[in-house]
Amino acid sequence: MRNLGEDDGDTFVAAKLLVVFAIGTCLGALLFGSFFYAWVSGTLGLFVLAMAVPIGGSALVLRWTGSMAQAAPIYLLPVWLMISGTAVVLGGPTSPAFPAYAILILGATFMSGRRAGILWTVLVIASIVTIQSVPERWLPMIEVERGLMQFFAGMALAVVLTMVCLFALIYDSSKSAALNELRKANQRIAQMVVQLEHASERLVNSQERFLGSRGDGRSGLIGRMLQKARDGQVAIEQSRVSVAGMIGQYRQIAARVQHLFRYSQLIVDVVSTIDRISDRLDLMALNVGIEAAHSGEAGKQFTILAGDMRALAERVLAETQQIKSALQNVHEQIREVLESSTSGQALTEESAAKIAAMARTFDEIYGLVEETESATGQITEDTLTQISAVRRLVSVAARSDA
Repeated sequence: MRNLGEDDGDTFVAAKLLVVFAIGTCLGALLFGSFFYAWVSGTLGLFVLAMAVPIGGSALVLRWTGSMAQAAPIYLLPVWLMISGTAVVLGGPTSPAFPAYAILILGATFMSGRRAGILWTVLVIASIVTIQSVPERWLPMIEVERGLMQFFAGMALAVVLTMVCLFALIYDSSKSAALNELRKANQRIAQMVVQLEHASERLVNSQERFLGSRGDGRSGLIGRMLQKARDGQVAIEQSRVSVAGMIGQYRQIAARVQHLFRYSQLIVDVVSTIDRISDRLDLMALNVGIEAAHSGEAGKQFTILAGDMRALAERVLAETQQIKSALQNVHEQIREVLESSTSGQALTEESAAKIAAMARTFDEIYGLVEETESATGQITEDTLTQISAVRRLVSVAARSDA
């Protein structure tokens, strides 16, 4: 019974009916079996007493197995055998046992269902028709005094009426309890609906805070997130354009510095050429001075000119050395500038790659925020629809209860 209590209410009611019918029928079988054994026939009394065993055992089977499908046949079949056997022996077509078939039909209908009730009703009708149609000389009837037969008929009718009254009481009490439980359940559901309405209001308020009011999606949290994401995309695009311009400028600077580096190299080569020419001019001036010294008085003017030429050559050589040293410094600085511009260009290109990755990330974030907005709105709509459906169901249940 404890396991049956977890099933539906009709099964639990049927289990209660089986237990009550089994106990009542078992007591009736013991009572009638004792009377039959003492006053009518020992064989009939023992037969009825024997049927009391499986009838009472059906309640134990129900307790052990918790299955109405197993316990009901164990009750119904012995009852049919007991009533039919008693009807054959006592009275035949006029047997006082026929009213007891009502217990069998009621028990079959409410223990095993309507189909089983119909089948057992057909079996009862067939049994009654068979007993009444068979000639009395073929039935093992026992002659019983009229007064005793009336006593048995009265007792049988009293037992049947008692069982029917018990059935009615149990059924009505079970239905009343079920209705009370239904009313309590409706009250609990009504309370739940009120809570759901409050929850739906909070959900709508949360939706407005999260998504914004209808027609103004920018006022909600998602709208602000989308706006921030758009602003971030615009800022990243501006940064990308700026970095692209910087990369172009670095490339132009690098190209110009390379041209300047080549021009400085050409100037260094020209200065080196001038340096070599000055060396040769100094050597020529020395040779002229030597020849003029050998020429005596006639070469005196050449000696002065050779000295001037040599001084000029030495001066040119000194100046070219300074120019060459300065150009070498300029050349080294140009090389450093070229290396710096190349490194800056590489760093700028790396920054451009990172900005592009950030732009892709912002695009993904924007897409996710849009999907979140759509999914949140759909979830809210579905939840409100479910709450409305539950409210309608509760209204229908309340009208049915009324």
